[in-house]
Amino acid sequence: MSQHLDGEQIAQLLAKRLESDSLIVALHHLESCDSCRASVNMKASVPARSQSLQASLKTEAQSQHLSYEQLVGFVEGTLRSNEQPELSAHLDWCSACVEEINSLQELQCSLANVPPLHPMTIAPETLRAPEKSIWQVIETWFSWRFVGAGLAAATVLVLGFIWWQKYAPSQKSELAQATQPTVTQTPVSGAASAAPEQTTTTPAPEIVVALEDNGQRITVDRQGKIEGLTAVAGSDEAVVKAALLHQQLPVAVSLRELMLKKGSLMGRTSEAPVIKALYPIAKVLQTDRVTFRWEPMVDATEYRVTVLDGDFNILQTSEPLKETRWTVKHTLPRGKIYLWQVTAKVNGKELNSTSAAMPEARFQILSQPQFTKLKTKERQYVHSHLLLGIAYAQEGLIDEAAREFRLLQQANPQSPIPKKLLRNLFAAQN
Repeated sequence: MSQHLDGEQIAQLLAKRLESDSLIVALHHLESCDSCRASVNMKASVPARSQSLQASLKTEAQSQHLSYEQLVGFVEGTLRSNEQPELSAHLDWCSACVEEINSLQELQCSLANVPPLHPMTIAPETLRAPEKSIWQVIETWFSWRFVGAGLAAATVLVLGFIWWQKYAPSQKSELAQATQPTVTQTPVSGAASAAPEQTTTTPAPEIVVALEDNGQRITVDRQGKIEGLTAVAGSDEAVVKAALLHQQLPVAVSLRELMLKKGSLMGRTSEAPVIKALYPIAKVLQTDRVTFRWEPMVDATEYRVTVLDGDFNILQTSEPLKETRWTVKHTLPRGKIYLWQVTAKVNGKELNSTSAAMPEARFQILSQPQFTKLKTKERQYVHSHLLLGIAYAQEGLIDEAAREFRLLQQANPQSPIPKKLLRNLFAAQN
């Protein structure tokens, strides 16, 4: 700067409002211009203020940070042996003093034209103490105005460099990027470049069905592969796949035969049955000792149950009953269809449970081979509600199959598969 500092520049300098570039230029000018330095000192009334400021700064530095003399002594290695442990302990937690030392080390290296030293590393958990502002440094500098011109100039340069290190990191980074040389690597002619070895990974097939089944996870991928059902017999695999993918169930055909015929078995009939038979109606049963149930009738004094075969031959008849349930005295032959009705005596009249408008109360008992095969599957599939439900549906055991599919639905409330299995199961009875 060839011109002297005007009043406005001096006022901005003292009011601490100069931009960083203007501040550096002003400091360089004050280094060589006694007139401007005198003007700044006169307007700032430094002697009285700087003395107290210097004392307060010295007290603050002694209580929170290392003094300038200690920092320089640490960098130059001139500390006394008894001072070294205390300073090292302070640097372990004070990142501000570490930065000051790093700046002084870089300045020392640049002045000596040697490569810079590596900055100190500190632990990440550090407490950052308050730092001196650049304006406090400038005011301190003005308090030393009577020092020789050479020492003052060196002090200005050192303080300016330290400020630039602290408060202009972005400018420093841009300068480093601008001055960094670009290195271009030229491949050697004739040298074969080694291509990286590539490993081809085959993606796993997409899962289209996933169910939780009594602690097991059952999946079916897009290729139809079933995982999670290791105990499936070979003959049942296609049936299980159809149930999982399409909710198709191989319900026993004999169920429809149990729903076909309507009409009376014995005795007088009416359009509406007087006694309502409850169980079994249109059922396939495992047991050959059947228990019959019906609704009670008002004013009935006794009931009587009659069991017939498919040719309407009476097989068993109960004694007069007071209760609304009865179990056959002798086991019924397996593999056959049976009919039954209940008759009530009301006011000396006999009323029965059948009518021309209602289906006959029919049921079927599994044959011995069917029963044996089912018991084998119950032991084999004891841990799978899905497989047990399919096995029961295959034999026409609707109630048992529905029980297993409802348990499957409870374990998979968001899946539509158990719901569709139940719907298709009940549809097979119609």
